[in-house]
Amino acid sequence: MLCCANGCTLSRRAGTPYCLEINALPGLTPGSLVPVAAKGAGITYGELVDRLLTASGGGSPTPC
Repeated sequence: MLCCANGCTLSRRAGTPYCLEINALPGLTPGSLVPVAAKGAGITYGELVDRLLTASGGGSPTPC
């Protein structure tokens, strides 16, 4: 079980559904993959951070 609840990046080869890597702690600098993808979806960096903080619930991680 992978337990990636609020955000992760998933790498795979185009056209082939092999999972190469799952990064449960992706970079969050404005130029990193998650913020760039959010920007492409019309979500500002500030909104992304707010959403992640809200989704986290501010508590301890839920065990898998």
